[in-house]
Amino acid sequence: MINLVKVRLSNIELLRILSMLGVLIVHADFGALGEPTRTELLSTPTYTVIRTSLEAFAIVAVNVFVLISGWFGINFRWSSLCKLLFQCAFFFFGIYFICYIFGLVEIKPLKGVYMSLMLSENAWFVKSYLGMFLFAPVMNAFIESASKKQIKIFLLCFFAFQSIYGWISTGASFISGGYSSFSFMGLYLLARYVWVHKPQWSQWSIRRDFTAYGILSLITTLGILLFTYLDIYPLYAMFIRYSSPLIIAAALFLLLAFSKLSFSNTFINKVAASCFAVYLFHFILFPQYMRGWIQSIASEYSGVTMAGLILALLLGFYATAILIDQVRIMVWNFVSTRYFSK
Repeated sequence: MINLVKVRLSNIELLRILSMLGVLIVHADFGALGEPTRTELLSTPTYTVIRTSLEAFAIVAVNVFVLISGWFGINFRWSSLCKLLFQCAFFFFGIYFICYIFGLVEIKPLKGVYMSLMLSENAWFVKSYLGMFLFAPVMNAFIESASKKQIKIFLLCFFAFQSIYGWISTGASFISGGYSSFSFMGLYLLARYVWVHKPQWSQWSIRRDFTAYGILSLITTLGILLFTYLDIYPLYAMFIRYSSPLIIAAALFLLLAFSKLSFSNTFINKVAASCFAVYLFHFILFPQYMRGWIQSIASEYSGVTMAGLILALLLGFYATAILIDQVRIMVWNFVSTRYFSK
């Protein structure tokens, strides 16, 4: 995608890379190993506390990824939309058909095409992000034309509404606990507001930003553990929703902390340009293979050995996706030169 800021420093690009790693960690933790139960907490408290803490500190990843888009701003162009759709098609169709040809997936062709077109309840992030992407011109116009006070009031009303009907309760299904274009647009506008108007609280020191992120994530950890122990699932679920004000605020302060770093690294920038491919690559292979591999490792090993093997698996998966995306970049550069160069 093409952003309003022409030059991106490596600080935000590093955060983008870490955010996608955070997505993998969340899926490997609660996603593959299962959400903690009261029985698990009582029988293996140290193990449960560690992986709950890991989940709470990593769960900000999705919101961070969306906030970064708002931080830079999306400059909607047909070429940028086509680039995003091409990347999705390259992985969704390409990886599926290669895996099917070599017998690596059991999904039949008709269902595979259906899923690759995202017509089922799959790849929710891509569809929510596309919905936000299409509304980017409208949101940019609002930020440019409205006053700082008007935007501030709107954001307060938006997040109050979302917290009531998409966090405390699930009274508005279209919010979907933060898994929706509606929520993504709120995050986008929040980041644009901070970038453009720079409110006083956003000018804290980097140390205070990291501290705020840590405290908010710790509260999320304690909330998960408390209601796991009490075995009250509805209250437990509130602490792992992307619409949680704790998770949103933690994500924002993490972004603010990284925004105050200043360095440039070509390798980081190159990897960051492909890190969305990690999610797309994971679309078929994670549920098909990675989840089972992680569960096997957890059943055979424990402690540092288990953590190290799972981390190595995730990093290998990450690196493979980045390498495959280099082919996509070469193909896209050829296509874009012919059709979007004018």
